[in-house]
Amino acid sequence: MFKKTLLYSMAIPAILLANAEVIEPIDDTQKVVVEYAEDRFNDVYQKDSTYIGVAFGRTKMEDFSGVASSLLLGMKVSDYMAFELRYSSIIGDAEDDNGNTEDLRNIAFYVKQMLPMDYKLTPYALLGYGKTTYGELSDSQMQWGLGLNYVYKSNFTVFADYESQYDGNFEKMTTDDKEMNSLKIGTTYTF
Repeated sequence: MFKKTLLYSMAIPAILLANAEVIEPIDDTQKVVVEYAEDRFNDVYQKDSTYIGVAFGRTKMEDFSGVASSLLLGMKVSDYMAFELRYSSIIGDAEDDNGNTEDLRNIAFYVKQMLPMDYKLTPYALLGYGKTTYGELSDSQMQWGLGLNYVYKSNFTVFADYESQYDGNFEKMTTDDKEMNSLKIGTTYTF
């Protein structure tokens, strides 16, 4: 009885979570899983691949905010890690409540740590170093982000992420610390 319970407790989650195909029972107590999610994941979203992407969203620094666009170039080196170069800029200029405008830009290199949940859904964390430009001021520092990636076709993905692009005082050129955050939705194409 214990062996049956153990067998079912291991097989049922594998079937449900991995969306695996199952053949007819060999007998009443056994089922054989013939396809694993990892094989599907590797077929759909290949490792050792290069990808490009575009994203749009909202970027905010203190009172200034605007619609942002991002371009990214990435290289996936394993199921769990990729490297990305991202360039983000406000479309036009960022505007505050008083009508003042400033140019906000960011370029960063990230290490992307991924945790594949199944063959389509992958949460990830970004950690990197980048340069932020705020009007005439610019400064470089560590940056981070969190996101979720969804594969919807063999080479296309949709992602949503949050990036903390700046938290500092531009090498003491401003009297108070400034934070620049971005929330974006985008898509990538894998070669």
